[in-house]
Parts: sequence; C-alpha cells; structure tokens
Amino acid sequence: MKKIINGSRYNTETAQLLGTHETGLPGDINHRGQDLYRTKAGKYFIHNYGNGFPLPDGFWGWGEEITPITEDSARQWAEQYLDGDAYEAAFGEVVEDARLNILLPQELLDKLDARVTAGGGNRSEVVRAALRAYLEE
Repeated sequence: MKKIINGSRYNTETAQLLGTHETGLPGDINHRGQDLYRTKAGKYFIHNYGNGFPLPDGFWGWGEEITPITEDSARQWAEQYLDGDAYEAAFGEVVEDARLNILLPQELLDKLDARVTAGGGNRSEVVRAALRAYLEE
C-alpha cells in the first residue's frame, strides 16, 4: 500500500518492515493486524489491516490504512508487541547503566564496535572518552 500524507510518501513495498502484531486468524472476521515500518527518510508508520473497516457501501469489511507516528510512538509500539531481539534489530542495542540509559542506532553501534576493535578497550571506555572530548570543547 502506498499513501501520501502531508507531503510524505509511506509505502509498504519500499519501507523497512520492523515488526508485526496480529490478532485473530487470517480470513477470520476478527482478524486485525498492524505492521510497523520505517521509511528511507527515517519516518515511522503503522500499516493497519484486517476486518472491521468501514466500507463505502456503509458496511464493514476488510480494509487497510496507513498512520504516520513519531519515533517515540514507534518505540512504544515495539516495546509492547516485539520481543527484545526484534526491538534491538529495529532501534539498536539497548545499553543499560545505573546512571545513564541510552539507545543507539545500529549504524552508531557498528562504528563504536569498529573503534573498540581497532583501539582495544570496551564500549564504555570509548563512549566515556568521546563524551569527555565533546564536553570539554
């Protein structure tokens, strides 16, 4: 499905599917589903589909719609419906610390791991050094 909303294109065929949540069985009158997507531009949307949509003839039946959402809403949806591995595949590894909890996108984690591999040490040391350098500027 492709939809233009507020000048932005949302296309289920070209966006990255991050996760799926379904209720009921396909073909069942109670079947509903939601797919979470991220566009190439980094925008998030939910593709809703299934039975229970209002039809032009006044009846209800199978349908679909696209709803743009914020990144925070996408993260909340993913926390509710995805397992930990799928969440981290979509949004990057969750790094927990007693004082600081941050989420890093996968591309930053890859660069961080490359820096750790090249220079030794561990992630925490590299992040601390980067923050020190940034904050002292």
